Amino acid sequence: MTRREWHLGRCTVELLTGDEEQQQVDLRVYSEVPLPLGLSWSGPFPTMTPAKPLTLTDRGTVVVRDAAESAPDEMKWPDLHLGAVDVKREIYRTTADALHRAEERRLKRVGFHTAGLEAYLLPDWMIAEGIVRAVYEYGLRTGPEITVVIVVSRGTQFDAFVFTLNNAPLTLADDW
Repeated sequence: MTRREWHLGRCTVELLTGDEEQQQVDLRVYSEVPLPLGLSWSGPFPTMTPAKPLTLTDRGTVVVRDAAESAPDEMKWPDLHLGAVDVKREIYRTTADALHRAEERRLKRVGFHTAGLEAYLLPDWMIAEGIVRAVYEYGLRTGPEITVVIVVSRGTQFDAFVFTLNNAPLTLADDW
């Protein structure tokens, strides 16, 4: 497992790759990916073996279990695809909603699991900018400290998050 840490205002951000089942979070945000016709449920990509365990639901969707099996509180990423109106803004909104929920419920650790977003074939930089912008803006406000755990499943996404977190004030300065 690879691990890095940043401090963005009142937020401590832990970025992890690999198997992190030992990570305990109070709220986790995960994906439930629609299963495309013609694909087996062994993974979201037709020619790849999934790095994380997947669970087939009775609704024909795949739950990407890249986190511990459960947390006291859970949210799902919305169904996203590149043709959506503004994918980065939806990622931002969901992240901000999760942080707000954590603050209201006095939760200390929030986990964002991105393997399911990868299944939607979203660009790594887009995922990183959406999540980090919400965390950065949240960290600038006053209130209790919170730990944000971001779990990625591949190195290129890890690199996108490292770049965005290292340069948050600069890369997130534009208004979108």
